Amino acid sequence: MQNNFKFKRLSLWQKKYRKFVNFAAVVVVFVTTYALILPALTLESNKASQLSGISSSETTTEIQGNEETPVEVTEAASQMVEESSAIEQTSMTTSVTSTTELSSETQTTETTKVDQQVITEVTEFVHKGKDYEVIARFDASAKMPKGVELKVKEIEAGTDTYKSRFNKAKATLGARALTFARFFDISFVHDGKEIQPEAPISIQIKTDSNIKLKEETKVEAVHFQTANKAEVVPEVETNEENNQVSEISFDADSFSDYGVVGAEYYKVTFTALDSNGQEQTVSSLVDKKEGAKVETLPEEPFRAGYRFIGWRDKETNEVVTADTLVTRDMIVEAEFASISIYKVTIQYFYNNVVSGQDITFETEVYELEAEDMPYRITTPVSTEIKSGAESGLATDAIYYTSRPIIDIQSEDLARLDKEDGNVDNALTIKVAYIPYDSEYKVRYKLKDLDGEGYTDIESGTYYGIIGSTIRPEVRNYTYANFEKTDSLELTRSSGQEIDVYYTRKEYTLSYNTNGGSYIPPQTGLYNAKVNLTTTIPTREGYTFDGWYDNANLTGSPISGSVALDKNKTLYAKWKADMSLLTIKKYMMAKKSRSTCMTVQSNGLDKLVQQFKQVLLQKCLMFLWAMNAKQDMVVMLVHPLKSIQMVSLYSKSIIV
Repeated sequence: MQNNFKFKRLSLWQKKYRKFVNFAAVVVVFVTTYALILPALTLESNKASQLSGISSSETTTEIQGNEETPVEVTEAASQMVEESSAIEQTSMTTSVTSTTELSSETQTTETTKVDQQVITEVTEFVHKGKDYEVIARFDASAKMPKGVELKVKEIEAGTDTYKSRFNKAKATLGARALTFARFFDISFVHDGKEIQPEAPISIQIKTDSNIKLKEETKVEAVHFQTANKAEVVPEVETNEENNQVSEISFDADSFSDYGVVGAEYYKVTFTALDSNGQEQTVSSLVDKKEGAKVETLPEEPFRAGYRFIGWRDKETNEVVTADTLVTRDMIVEAEFASISIYKVTIQYFYNNVVSGQDITFETEVYELEAEDMPYRITTPVSTEIKSGAESGLATDAIYYTSRPIIDIQSEDLARLDKEDGNVDNALTIKVAYIPYDSEYKVRYKLKDLDGEGYTDIESGTYYGIIGSTIRPEVRNYTYANFEKTDSLELTRSSGQEIDVYYTRKEYTLSYNTNGGSYIPPQTGLYNAKVNLTTTIPTREGYTFDGWYDNANLTGSPISGSVALDKNKTLYAKWKADMSLLTIKKYMMAKKSRSTCMTVQSNGLDKLVQQFKQVLLQKCLMFLWAMNAKQDMVVMLVHPLKSIQMVSLYSKSIIV
């Protein structure tokens, strides 16, 4: 009975205890499970927060449990980095590698090695000086190593180095003066050694205060390759406004000392008097370097009542031509000669054999202008003189001219006008008619081009008296100079001859290339032929289309050769080349190219304008272009105002 009671009590306690134990077990299991899960959750949270910044060297075995989630996060991070690079165009690229990639086989190429060693992004260095900044910009083409430094040191004014650079810059530019000059030692240093880029680097120099320029000052840049060797930087851009500048930019492909200067060059001013006698400026040539040729002369000025003769240096009174060298500022004056009309009277006469008086039987009057000289008058061959008191002849007779040809030169007009003692633009020439018993021939001869012999120009028949000694008339020819002749004694009625000799004048063939390359003039003797097949100028963006003998380029072109029968000028005609550019845009992050627009035009000048317009309206920041022959590359550097077209076959063009 008692045992039964104990058993019941034990059974009741066991039921209660079992409930407690079960409850305790549940608590223990929950606590244990929580304790086991919490570190894993914490570890996964830490892993997720660190994933976007880890590299392969930071990966440990503690985070290799789940490989799927890290891969997805890595790909998302990669896309974010690529988009960020495309939008911001930053110079830093973040590289993210998943644990799966780490466990795979490493694939390394030469390109990857190079990318790890050189800067592959658009990069800018800025050096701040006392009152200036030097900014250098370059991209992957420069192949500058990572860790490179920009070093800049200004050469102080007053030092021997500054003076040397100043004088060398002035001489290299051919300038008459430098209004300002600053010189900088610019270099790139890597591992303690100076290095040079493999492609041009854009350099911009900014000054804290504006540099004031004179109207004729031109901003230039000079590169000092050595202490004794310098070169002019071909293209320089500035922010010049109101004759002030504070930014100077240029491209440099090697680095040492550079100078930025304000250069003043020589000026050639052409002047002429107008109809009222007032001096007017015809045109000016600016930026002429010392020792350069004038090359371009203005058109002949007009002045009423005068004719243009040529150009003369006002200071030295020397004749100025296209070949005159410029060594100072020059004022060149137009030289004129007044247009004068002369009244020329020709009197034909014979002599009365009884009274000895000259009898004028005919008169001719001419009005001649000096510019129209020479002028030739052919006199009547003979005239019949009637017998009687007027002539003193017993019977009628035929008298012959003593001067078959009258050649009048411009200098003859002024000389003969003075001989009568009254300068009134009027003169008289008398021609005698004489009886004759002798007839002789005068031959006029011109020296051959080879200088060995003579060729007849013309001949004439003259009349005289047997027993007299005559000296033949010297005729005038525009293309010849009188050389020599002899005297002749008339000994018979006919058959005698005498010669008059001439040499050839020199003439000049000049070339107006109409914007093409300069071709010096050529000189030669009268009727010499100048070969034109090798005389071909060049002009960028154009093809030479022949020489013409007039400024309007009308008629047929001159081909083969040209004969120098007077001073001549030939004018070049050009045909614009057909140029085709395909403009493309370049997305830096995705390394992709896409066509933006195609531009086609006759002539490079028009093409550049069209390219600029398309660029500003249609395209993005990074562009290049090439024509069908792929001989032109176009680069655009931000901001838009700095656009550079570089032809591999010609000089740079800034648009």
